[in-house]
Amino acid sequence: MLSIQNQALLTKILSDNKPKLGDDGCLPVIIRFEQTLAGVALNKLEEMEAVVFTYTAFTYYELDQKYPLLIGTPTASTSLDNTEALLKNTTLDDLRTIVEYKLIHASFNHLSPEFRTANWNFFGKIIDGEKVEPTREQFCIAEVDKTVGELLGQYFLDEVWSAETAKAVDELVKALESSTSTGIATADWLDDSTRANAQTKLSKFVYLLGGPENPQLYPTLTLDSKSYFNNRWKVSQVNIDTNLKLAGQPVDNRKFDVPPRHFRAYREYLKKFPSQYTEDAGDKLFYLSFAQARCSKNTDARLNTHLTDPHPPDRFRVTGALENDAEFARVFKCPTDSCLNPSNKCLLWE
Repeated sequence: MLSIQNQALLTKILSDNKPKLGDDGCLPVIIRFEQTLAGVALNKLEEMEAVVFTYTAFTYYELDQKYPLLIGTPTASTSLDNTEALLKNTTLDDLRTIVEYKLIHASFNHLSPEFRTANWNFFGKIIDGEKVEPTREQFCIAEVDKTVGELLGQYFLDEVWSAETAKAVDELVKALESSTSTGIATADWLDDSTRANAQTKLSKFVYLLGGPENPQLYPTLTLDSKSYFNNRWKVSQVNIDTNLKLAGQPVDNRKFDVPPRHFRAYREYLKKFPSQYTEDAGDKLFYLSFAQARCSKNTDARLNTHLTDPHPPDRFRVTGALENDAEFARVFKCPTDSCLNPSNKCLLWE
């Protein structure tokens, strides 16, 4: 949330009396600022050694008093101290240049094609390793999905989601919860304290069916088919206004991370492009789905980051679970002592 002081600061920075990005000297200002800002962020080791824990909580008032120049969410106190010092030592003219650059940079993908291609040549091709720039069709589909995804999802639900379907799925999920609770109650490797904590955690689980309960449908929004960029700003403003109204309210933990129509898109794809897995149903599909969620291809540089990451690479997150699951070995008829069916298993759940 922007404080009054921060709003006034941005207004001052974005006033007409400022250098233009095309002026001589602007590029070094931007590069120097970005390089300095990159050095402000804490590395993994510094985060662990920081006196103030990463998730230190501040009230809005405390944050505004301690870091009057910052606009954003605190991560680590040390990082904020360094950023505040950087802003204090940056001239107003340089801040104007940087804010203008940030605004244009955030809009790059939504300007004319040459801007979008220039953006992709660096972020898509060099950073993400993409070989081909997305077509206009691919780009537009992805942007509509990201921009008004919940509205699209509601159209989908109106067609396929019924009260009978909701009831059947709800009963299935409740049966899974009951089964998990029984497993916790009967596991002989849990002590009483851990068992009680596990049951408490299970009782806090929230499951989501169909789609979000309160989707963002933009009922008052009017779009112009000839003004794409302005349409994006309008949608963004509605989202900002909605989020500001939620400030200080309990977090809605029933929001969807994945749009409801994505599963149906997968089913439609299989109709057009049947694969070797199309006929596999039931138990096999269950395990394939589990593995697919962790399917990835990593560069050596990416794998090196796991040396300081508490999580193992995706491959081992899959095989580590499956090789200890006797049911998996039965379903796929894995020979005893093969790679994914060792004789000695670590059995946590039965």
